[in-house]
Amino acid sequence: MSTKKKFQILLTSLLLLAVPMSYNSCSSNHSGDESLAFSAASSKACGLDTYYARTWRPFVQSKCATCHIPGGQGKGAFAGSNLAQAYQAFSLAGFSKVGRYAVDPAHKPPYTGPANKDKVDKLLKNWAEAEIEAQEKCGAGAVEDGRIDEDFTQWMRTRSKGVNGVQVGSTETLEFDLGNGDLMGINRPDNLNLDGVVVRITVEVRDNLGDVYYAIYDPVIDLSGASEDVRISGIAVILNGQVIDDQTTFFYIDESRRQNTGPVPVLSSGAMIIQGTARTTDTLALSIKTLENVDLGPPPAGVFANFQTNSSNVVESGTHTFTIELSEPIQSNEVAVTLEPDAFANAKEVYCGEEEVLEGDSDPTPIRCFDWDFDIPQRTIVFEPGQTTAQFDVVVQNDERYEVQAQELFRINIGNVSGGGEVGSTNQIEVTINEDDSVQTGTTMTYTQLMGNGGIFRRYCVKCHNSSNQQGGYDITNYQVMVGSDVVVPGSPALSKMIDRINRTGSGRMPRNSQLDGLEILDIESWINAGAKND
Repeated sequence: MSTKKKFQILLTSLLLLAVPMSYNSCSSNHSGDESLAFSAASSKACGLDTYYARTWRPFVQSKCATCHIPGGQGKGAFAGSNLAQAYQAFSLAGFSKVGRYAVDPAHKPPYTGPANKDKVDKLLKNWAEAEIEAQEKCGAGAVEDGRIDEDFTQWMRTRSKGVNGVQVGSTETLEFDLGNGDLMGINRPDNLNLDGVVVRITVEVRDNLGDVYYAIYDPVIDLSGASEDVRISGIAVILNGQVIDDQTTFFYIDESRRQNTGPVPVLSSGAMIIQGTARTTDTLALSIKTLENVDLGPPPAGVFANFQTNSSNVVESGTHTFTIELSEPIQSNEVAVTLEPDAFANAKEVYCGEEEVLEGDSDPTPIRCFDWDFDIPQRTIVFEPGQTTAQFDVVVQNDERYEVQAQELFRINIGNVSGGGEVGSTNQIEVTINEDDSVQTGTTMTYTQLMGNGGIFRRYCVKCHNSSNQQGGYDITNYQVMVGSDVVVPGSPALSKMIDRINRTGSGRMPRNSQLDGLEILDIESWINAGAKND
């Protein structure tokens, strides 16, 4: 039995650039029939494009279609309307990476996060089986991810490390000190100086419907203690002494790093999944195609990251673009710049840390702020080698909530700069959102009153319909999604799903285990009748 069959391995397509991806949604969830086998996926003898159309595509179109389309903000148009283009972009991104970001609560909440885990687990498992079946029936050419047939016996090899953790959810970073005995002598070039060269790789144990498997990702090279520059190309994974067949996830890595350079950025954003039983005796090693000393010359002196401006006035709506500059290009590696918002006045972030909800006897859970003013979807800005300018977006909410100060103020700071850069002198932008709302008058209930402390939505609804627990498929703190999904139809209580649920007499009545009185229902209906404004 081959190693591929024995471990049922699944390899992602390679994406060499570690670029953060954004997710968004303007429609309800869809579900394809991901349970169908590959053999029924297409009228073609081979190919996974129509299988993609029935499985991953509905999911990414529901979650990613405002960013990952041609001309969108996100890298890779895998949620676009053209199937051929979308499938090609999906293959390049790698389904494992797409799945990993989709369940990441910090990536693009609330459209990414643990709420997607069950769906993504099924998609990952069935795609794995489809790739295996496609390759078995149709040969290596059936899976369009550039798989190769490589003689790994000619590569260098590290010593094996015990994986140790076999509990689902456990994550361990294995470290290989190449200059201190962890690189074996097999195929090692003479006079190779690897003192202070460390390679790390992350191993995670996951459970997909009862199948426990390894996810291996984020190999990095750390030369912070090295005395010479080093080039590394091609990394393969060895599990229990056997090189996994046909793996390409890290095969095309080709990175040169300067001495005294730390472990950022990662070498590859791909991930490799090895399905099978995780055991306490499992060991993992690396096989490396090329290791050599190179001379990259001295690093640029004083490469500073600065904002292009230190202040900006923006209107109260839309997406506003800002620019970060490097004083000099760095040719040898990427530079990552993190952004740290600072709401020093009355402007609130999407996740401002003030809203909490109690679920039973559990600890309070931070949720999305209903009255947010600004959002920075991408908090890490990556400069590719040689790049000196990069942009990021700030989304400003167009609410109808009057601010006493007549302006909304916040700052954005440059936090950490990795990859050889430093924080420059223009490291803060003060942003003023020009208030365009007027004082609310009249007796109609407002969204702020409904959502605020003691409000009807706050007391009865937010416990189940929030950014961490989207029961019913929506988050009541996300005004745009709530209105866009017909939960609330401005001007029409009769067409609003919320009112239908509140007025039911049997199964499905909301709120659960309680009932609103007539005045509370009237308050909600009057708000909807008046246009259900975000006021």
